Amino acid sequence: MWLIILALSAAIATAIWYAKDDGTLKMNVLCMVLWGATIMVFVDHTLGYLME
Repeated sequence: MWLIILALSAAIATAIWYAKDDGTLKMNVLCMVLWGATIMVFVDHTLGYLME
């Protein structure tokens, strides 16, 4: 469930960043954090499945 929520929020934040990139919001930092967390959870789930 974490993976789905993080991936969805990362995709929405990225779409907002591309649509409204005026430089006042630090959306690029939010996008990098969300995509990094999504990749981290994906790797965690994958290794948890393989190590089982």
